[in-house]
Amino acid sequence: MEKNDEIVLDDQKVNNMVKKAKRKTLIKQVLISIIVTLILVPVILIGILQLTYRGADNMSRDIGMVDQITRPNYKLLGDVTRRNLFGGEVEYDAYKIIEGTPILWGKEVYEYSFRNSFSRIDDRNPFEFGEEDASTRHFYHGDTLQREMQFYHPKGKYTGYLNDVSLLEGHPDKVAEMAISFNKSYTVQDIKKMLPDQITPVWYWVDTNENLKNLEDMPEVAHYVYGFDAEPGYIEYGDGTEKDFILAVESGMKMKGKYKNEYKRIYDFLRKEKKEPSPDDVKVIGVVVTGTTENLKNLSDQPYAKAIVLGAVVDRK
Repeated sequence: MEKNDEIVLDDQKVNNMVKKAKRKTLIKQVLISIIVTLILVPVILIGILQLTYRGADNMSRDIGMVDQITRPNYKLLGDVTRRNLFGGEVEYDAYKIIEGTPILWGKEVYEYSFRNSFSRIDDRNPFEFGEEDASTRHFYHGDTLQREMQFYHPKGKYTGYLNDVSLLEGHPDKVAEMAISFNKSYTVQDIKKMLPDQITPVWYWVDTNENLKNLEDMPEVAHYVYGFDAEPGYIEYGDGTEKDFILAVESGMKMKGKYKNEYKRIYDFLRKEKKEPSPDDVKVIGVVVTGTTENLKNLSDQPYAKAIVLGAVVDRK
């Protein structure tokens, strides 16, 4: 009996020791899990937050870069940021400047995420109003209800062309912007000589269209054309000439952002079979000008103008 009792006691001791070891192991695992969690969770959260900041910075950079070659006489001002851990929204005020007079042109709201992606979430397409002929139909901005400028490619086949010079009669003592579509390409130097006095070129439209079939019937609305600002220095190292467009496209390619493929397409279109494009490869086929409505009337019957489309109009100050 004594031996059996000793065996039972030994088994109990072993069981107790095993249970105690299991408890220690469990407590150790729990403590390790807590410690790892306390370390990893902040690290992960900080990592996600850093990715979110990077996403916001890259979005701002991409928008700023693409604005250098798109949207004639159009600027974005400031931003209102609503940020959370995984992303956020940025709201910009858009504006135009017409002969020194600023005019608000709605808002733009973009959404970005920590995955380094972004998209515009308030996108409003211009709406059509007016003539039944698609070639001579006016488009209007959704917020301001002012006319949107349109552009007619010199090689396009249209059933009609807008010439809005006569509309200026209805806007006395105001300043306005107008889009002139040329009958062929001209250099910036030539354009400055061609324009009547007291009319200011502010943005040059550049030919980047590979497929002329896309030009049938419908002119291109302002948001869908490419070009560059006439103001020297608006593009880094630029001087307000054809060189600026190449500088902006090359900078966009180097950034490798959201629009990298479009920058590459434009770059290849310009250079053709050459290693790199030159300013001579930048074909300016239109210009946006500003001036008083009285002075803009002098654009009437200019031989180089295939179409002249009125944009924003604002009171003269």
